[in-house]
Amino acid sequence: RDGKFIVVQFKVSNLTNKEERLFVGPKLIDSKGREFNHYDHDTFYIPKGKKTMSMEAVPAGLPREFYAVYEVPADASGLRFQARDLKSVFSPNYKLIDLGF
Repeated sequence: RDGKFIVVQFKVSNLTNKEERLFVGPKLIDSKGREFNHYDHDTFYIPKGKKTMSMEAVPAGLPREFYAVYEVPADASGLRFQARDLKSVFSPNYKLIDLGF
């Protein structure tokens, strides 16, 4: 087996006072410290009518739900989702969320 695909559903809340655009999507990080960016053609693999983060606007004070698809090696384990604070674009604060596998 070469790899596997992981679909992550997540919500982004914009707690700032202005609309924000998400230019860089969150990464997945495995137990070996390897980092994985979202799959470029993820729109083909998410549920119909759902959104990916690509250049999506998040209005001030409102949450938005997104999906991202990641391709990871078959041996990847201990996967964590790297979320960041929207308020700190140039010096972001990251939080790792354990995906449970």
